[in-house]
Amino acid sequence: MLQESETEDDLQKAAARFHGVSGGILVYFPNFAGGGAERVFLRFIVRLHQLGIPVRLVVNSDGGPLKGQLPDTIPCDVLGSRKSFRTLLPLARLLRRERPAAMLSALTGANLNSVTARMLSGVDCNLVICQRNHFSAHLRQLAPLRRLFRKSAVKLLYPKADVITANTAELARDLEEAAGLPPDAVRVIPNPAPDPDQAAAARAALNPHPWFDDEIPVAVAIARLEPAKDYPTMLRAIARLEGRLRLIILGEGSQRGAIERMIEELNLSETVELAGFQDNRFDYLARARVFILSSIREGFPNALIEAVSFGIPSVSTDCAGGGPAALLGQEFPELIVPPGDDEALAQAIANVLDQPNEPEKFTAIAAQYSLDKMTLRFLDVLMKAPN
Repeated sequence: MLQESETEDDLQKAAARFHGVSGGILVYFPNFAGGGAERVFLRFIVRLHQLGIPVRLVVNSDGGPLKGQLPDTIPCDVLGSRKSFRTLLPLARLLRRERPAAMLSALTGANLNSVTARMLSGVDCNLVICQRNHFSAHLRQLAPLRRLFRKSAVKLLYPKADVITANTAELARDLEEAAGLPPDAVRVIPNPAPDPDQAAAARAALNPHPWFDDEIPVAVAIARLEPAKDYPTMLRAIARLEGRLRLIILGEGSQRGAIERMIEELNLSETVELAGFQDNRFDYLARARVFILSSIREGFPNALIEAVSFGIPSVSTDCAGGGPAALLGQEFPELIVPPGDDEALAQAIANVLDQPNEPEKFTAIAAQYSLDKMTLRFLDVLMKAPN
């Protein structure tokens, strides 16, 4: 494992290869939504900028709660539509104008756009595309015709990228199989952990919720209120614990109404709170007794690596995508439970509450995933010569 000083030296050497390069690096994703991919790549963009690498962001539309995290000193081009197919030609024109040395895109629609736009533009930039979800599980959620179109498009266009990355080995193997890619065609680059000073600042911040002042321990969950996150299993697990802890859920989404109704049905109104999207989620994590993830499918969950970096015992389902198992499974197999099993989830949470917290065991895991280490791995693939 690289020591931090070695990582910094290698990072500076890698960055120096981009200093003065015409066009720099262009990063493309759909918008500033509050998802994990957007958080990761905004942090990555800011780090590149700090290293003196010319970088610019391109988005389809500029809506979303994370917009304020992009510094004014970093150029941002807005293509003008939430529909990816309507932004294809504007993206191709932008590539011809800026002529970047390398382009990095994230999320399936943006990846397909970036491959096609590069072909249309005729620009010979190195193209790295990043798969952030479990592709075959994602396909199963689509209507038959759209499923066929999406799979065909990925099989046709993904191989034309110079490098394909995923944030877990399971996502990589799934994509290779579903898209007909050869073995080991997809590079694995996990999501980065928060910086240590972010944890320190969160602990010093004002208490964000009165429940943290009570004797009843508080669990925190951070995920969009969408079917893939399987909040019903989490709520049933909390009900099984019969008041041993409270739960604060940070996030918004299409399932809010259904989740609110289930909270009422399970008599959890005094135990569970939907706190919505919160910019200061770290202030909640810093005070949590346990973190809970109940997803059906995930890549490498940002919220989970954030909780682990804070030293918080974290209970997760062994969901499709493999991120939680990859992160926690070796050191803490007892914290990984089957998806959809509220009884097993409740038992794992109860076991955490019955044991003393040992935060250093969790922070040691997170140290392997520092932002600089992950930035170095991205720079390595971005600097590869195009085919």
